[in-house]
Amino acid sequence: RIPYENTTLPGYFIKPDRSNTARKTFLCTGGYDGTCEELFFSTAGGALERGYNVLIFDGPGQGGALVMQKLPMRADWENVVTPVVDYLLTRPDVDSTRIALYGGSFGGYLAPRAAAFEHRLVACIADAALFDAAALSNKMFPPEIASALASNDVAVLEPFFNKLQENTTQRFILGRGMWVHGATTPWEYFKMFQAYSLAYVAKNIQCPTF
Repeated sequence: RIPYENTTLPGYFIKPDRSNTARKTFLCTGGYDGTCEELFFSTAGGALERGYNVLIFDGPGQGGALVMQKLPMRADWENVVTPVVDYLLTRPDVDSTRIALYGGSFGGYLAPRAAAFEHRLVACIADAALFDAAALSNKMFPPEIASALASNDVAVLEPFFNKLQENTTQRFILGRGMWVHGATTPWEYFKMFQAYSLAYVAKNIQCPTF
């Protein structure tokens, strides 16, 4: 249980052996639909074999933090990673000068966003990099709908999204996104999504980033 604001985040700290030697640590954040348990199988094993500690965790909008604690996703992921780094620095088995951050899937936005502000990280991996999710989301819509989203024109948006949700797949995608972000309407979800861009913050990343 990692201290976070007025609650905690669920996670697992895993060591390559039982010693308390201060080691390099691989901090892993997942994506939109993943869980910290999934990160163990996709990522943690290889790091453990190479002598890293591994911390896998669910942030807001992910896994247990979403399902059990009802914490919605947030764009300013540095405010998630910073308390996780604070936790790591309380451990004698963590070398504070060798903490690397990995982000998988939508974590390809979340990890570099955090690295732009959390400068205690010494490396960052975005797998794969998602530079401007907001711009990509806008390209999905016809110009008149993109314009209605920008102006919050409900008279245009409501019939459009009602029609879109007649498709089972689109209804699931929109419903899932609304749940993750804590939105009450599809257009509120897309308005929230406009914050998910590295365009103005990537220049602040100081650590080597892959």
